[in-house]
Amino acid sequence: MEMSEWNHENIIYLTNLYENKTELWDPGNKNYHLRNKKHDAWLYIAKELKHDVETIKGKMASLFSSLRREKIKMKNSARTGRKDVYVSKWFVFSSFAFLKDKDKVRETIDTESDLSVGDNIDAPTDSETEVHVSAGTESINNQTADLKEASVSNQKPEDH
Repeated sequence: MEMSEWNHENIIYLTNLYENKTELWDPGNKNYHLRNKKHDAWLYIAKELKHDVETIKGKMASLFSSLRREKIKMKNSARTGRKDVYVSKWFVFSSFAFLKDKDKVRETIDTESDLSVGDNIDAPTDSETEVHVSAGTESINNQTADLKEASVSNQKPEDH
């Protein structure tokens, strides 16, 4: 496929191949942080499209740039408060719908405690906080007094 052969059909095929290689774009994929797995995915896409990896990555970078431009147009038109919000007519815009939720925060599980998702954690009351603070202050004061006492007993007498 020559560079001039980046027609609509080939670009949609490229986006479909990219979507299916979730290690390239999905932080939830176990291979997302493995460079060699990502490289293998790019090699697969390049082989399918009969191009080198750098050409494929460059084309995807160009498509992402166009996607950002379309999203900005949509966001700006919605911000103006107009009724006729911009709707992208770009032929490949809907092919990138799979990226819509990739950066949303996922529910996490705390593996270091016995708490389950949804358990309530009570914050300490003011009186509990005061007790901990005053106990900590008392401990620090005792340590400071001990250090001063040790310092005084370790001083050498001055020669006259």
